Amino acid sequence: MSVFIEGEKIDLCVPECEDIPEWVRWVNDPSVTRHLDLGMFPQTETMQKDFVFGALRAKDRVLLTIKSKEKKLLGTISLSDINFDKRECQIALLVPNKDETAPFAAVEAMALMVTHAFERLGVTRVFAGQAYPELKSWNEVIEVIGFFPEGIVSNGFKHGNHVSNAIKIAIYKDEYDKIKKQRAGTIWPGSDQIGAMVEGVRRDPSHAKVLLAISTIRLNALQHLLGSTLDSSAQNDM
Repeated sequence: MSVFIEGEKIDLCVPECEDIPEWVRWVNDPSVTRHLDLGMFPQTETMQKDFVFGALRAKDRVLLTIKSKEKKLLGTISLSDINFDKRECQIALLVPNKDETAPFAAVEAMALMVTHAFERLGVTRVFAGQAYPELKSWNEVIEVIGFFPEGIVSNGFKHGNHVSNAIKIAIYKDEYDKIKKQRAGTIWPGSDQIGAMVEGVRRDPSHAKVLLAISTIRLNALQHLLGSTLDSSAQNDM
């Protein structure tokens, strides 16, 4: 196992051939891919191997596996669409396997990968998008490491016949720096604090307030537009 980024409870590792069979099972499992842009077409081990090792050679993607300290494969995480001109990239992860030694493996993996994006790639924005409200709980959890909503796209997520909204979230370098400064140099709060912090966010999640504000603003703008249109029509009829 080649560790690329070492964490507290998990490590982010360079993908290996032995990871491929389980990886293929994940991307072919409808229960795993139902809220992802995966699962529309079957994947073979050869296809997945070509994708993985092609991604490792690419200069616009970082693809790693998430493993417990006991080397158990938990999932994968990636930075994609890395744009060095715009200084931004997209983050995504898949964590089908659980491990009692790392109950917040997904959050720690996000924190480690975001740190890599800001500190090693030099980007200033890391963004993501998810089906909403299906992944509402996950949106609440990752507020703990600084991911906040940028907006929502009506009917922005489609998987087969299922259509739902898509929430757009991001963390910016200046926000990252403030969180890191408060947490002694890291945005990962530590396994001893993460549970309580998640519960605190879930009692008062900011994403719900932001989305309500956006919806209200759009509704008011539409009503103002329609009202202006009706006023203009009435004046023209006089």
